[in-house]
Amino acid sequence: VIVTHDDRLDVVREEEAEDIEHFMGMTGPVQERPYLQIPFWVHYRRRVTWIVGLLAVGLSSSAVLKYYEASDSIGRMYQALTIYIPMLINTGGNAGQQSVTTVMRALILEEIKPHDVTRVVLRELGSSTLLALSVALVVYFGVLALGPPQGSPPELTPAFLAGIVTLALGVHIVVSALVGALLPLAAAR
Repeated sequence: VIVTHDDRLDVVREEEAEDIEHFMGMTGPVQERPYLQIPFWVHYRRRVTWIVGLLAVGLSSSAVLKYYEASDSIGRMYQALTIYIPMLINTGGNAGQQSVTTVMRALILEEIKPHDVTRVVLRELGSSTLLALSVALVVYFGVLALGPPQGSPPELTPAFLAGIVTLALGVHIVVSALVGALLPLAAAR
């Protein structure tokens, strides 16, 4: 049997497509037909579990925020924090995506295996902690300079607000990076 260069490339492309589909939260068998030949309900069925799961996590976060909104003072504090939510989400998402990309690359190049979970988690914990510390100074002084919005409760001093946002961002970066590292490992397993 002769295996040509093109045959090898076809196998590599198929494996890469399978890895990417599993990583992106698509369940079920990998589709070997072209995109436009796959019925829309198959696309739906492969995506719905992850989308609904992520929505449930988002709703639980909203429920926690709603609970703390009951107190007038906490409600006004919550409103003050909402102006920083897009920054928190984007920065954490970027940290998670970088972690995903790094781990996926290492998996594809077979530099790591799914059983290397502990080593990968420790490495990502170290790098994400350093990332969180690096952005902490920028965020702290940036929020400190902006200060609380008008109408904030008196106990929400600029330093307190900056501390809350900095802590939230740091935790979000670390958690996002860890989840981003674990998802490809779980998919590979």
